[in-house]
This record gives sequence, structure tokens and C-alpha cells, in this order.
Amino acid sequence: MKNNGLNSPIKRLLYANYHALKAYRMAKLYYANFLQYLNSRDRETVIVYQMGKVGSTTIYDSLQPLKNLDVYHIHSLTKERIEVVEKNYKSSFRYKHSITAHILESQYLRKKLEKGLEGKKKWKVVTLVRDPIARNISSFFQILEEYVGHNYQAKIESMKVEDIIEELMELFLYKYKGEKPLNWFDIELKAVFGMDIYSREFSKSKGYEIYEAEFADILLIKLENLNECAGDAFKNFLGINNFTLIHSNISSSKSYSNIYRQFLDSILLPESYINKMYTSKYMCHFYSQEEIEALKAKWCRQNHAVNVTKSLEPLLADGTIFSSERRVS
Repeated sequence: MKNNGLNSPIKRLLYANYHALKAYRMAKLYYANFLQYLNSRDRETVIVYQMGKVGSTTIYDSLQPLKNLDVYHIHSLTKERIEVVEKNYKSSFRYKHSITAHILESQYLRKKLEKGLEGKKKWKVVTLVRDPIARNISSFFQILEEYVGHNYQAKIESMKVEDIIEELMELFLYKYKGEKPLNWFDIELKAVFGMDIYSREFSKSKGYEIYEAEFADILLIKLENLNECAGDAFKNFLGINNFTLIHSNISSSKSYSNIYRQFLDSILLPESYINKMYTSKYMCHFYSQEEIEALKAKWCRQNHAVNVTKSLEPLLADGTIFSSERRVS
């Protein structure tokens, strides 16, 4: 926990109360933005705005040090979703004692939107897409505590690896909602900026596209092409020469990396799930047929390389393992 210029009694008070900590951190956010405004009124507002686990932290960390940019990193801008996310943070505060910057910046930007951007400089929005199956598995591990409790690290230390993998497979198949990649652009970006990404062509080979909406210019990048296209994309979008990526928040470097790798090697996905993801509007719009076939082959090979555990056999057989009724939010 950083000192932040506070003495210990005040720190203990802040980190013991959700509303006190939120008020303090929101005040810091407004103050920092006010200082930046005084320093330069020509700064660009850049918002890295996308579903989680698509490489957005890498983009944010690469843009944040650059001059004359006010860079924000959020996952939601709709009023309804912001309320849901804040409710989740409130309920988990008793053991996490933290509030992510994502929700604070979402609320700050939402208020600016509601005040109206008429006559003001357009926002620059950066968003990304990623193979939905790889994204879902990565996201599942990122929010694992929501499914198995905040003391999961202790469980990792006390259980056999094989038992952990089997438990995680069941949790992923039963409880994790994997539809977000398929509907995020309609629920979030279209609802907020009126931009229907699917109505405009996306260059599948180039790996990025720039769109213009009324209140925002939007750069959409395919994560699988990021290393190759980032330089051209940010030069064309923000006029940045020699843009350098700072790779961050990579699942393979997390504390759970060993379990994550073994999970990837062992996961067995029903063919119906693979087909649902790879025949979706999302995949067909952003990925070429060749790319889709390669991804399908990747996950199908893993299916053939692993035996179905006895506990999952009947679920896979009757096709209920991915039915929406069996999932919990």
C-alpha cells in the first residue's frame, strides 16, 4: 500500500471504508486532471476502452508516458454496467480493501459524457479484439476469485495440480459467462457513441481500422496483429512517430502462470462451444476464414490430445455444459 502522503491512522481509516477511499481517490483524479488542464489546454483525451483481457494494459502503459495525452483505461461507459461493476467492488471491499482505477475513471468520463461534448474536441478511443476463446480463458483466470473465493492462493498450495485443473475446468464450463466478446461492441461502444462497428469494413490483413463517430474517433486493433501494426496504427491515429509497445499484464507472468499453462494444455471444449464462437458475427467480421480455421484447429487438436474426465462425460454428452441456465452471474 503506497503512503500517498497520508499518515497511518488516516490510511487505515480510508482503506477500511469503501466510500471514504472512493471519495479520496476520486478527488485525486479530479485534481490531477485539473492540473493537466492548466498545464496544456490542447491535450488529447485518449480512452483505452474495451472488454478485459484483450491487451489493453499494454496499450495504456505504452501511451500513458507520452506528452500532451490524457490517457484513461476503462472497460465500461454505459450507466447500467458501471453500476453493476461498482456493486461488485462494494461487496468485495471487505477483503480486498481496494478500488480499481477502471471504475473511477469510468464514472468520471461518464459524467463528462452526460454533460455533453458538443463543440469540444473529439475523444480518441482505442479498442481491441482478440480470439474469444483465448480471451475468455485469460479473463476467467483474472477474475478467478469471484468463482472460488478470495483465498484461492491457499487452495493452490494445498491441492494436487491435477485436482485443481479438474476443478477449474468445471468452473469454467459451468459458471463462466463467455458471451462478452460476441456482444461487447453492441452493448458498450454502439450504445455510448452510436458507432456500429459491424456496419463498417475491417481490414483483416492490416489488423486495424480507424472509424469516425460524432463525438469520438475510434482505433480498433486486432490483438494478434498488434506487434506488427502498432507503429502504423498509432502514427495514423494520433500522429505518434516511433510508437513503442510496453507489454504488460500478461497471464503467463502472473502468480497463477503454472496453473494457467497447464489449464491451457488440458482444457477440453465441446465442439458446439468452439463452433458458437468461431461462426459468430464477431469472428467473421474481424478474422479471415484462414485465421478462423487455424484457431479451430488449435482448440480441436487440444481436444483430441486429452481424455475427458469422468465427471464431465455426461455433461458433454447431453450438451448442457454450456447452456445459459447452468451458468451463474
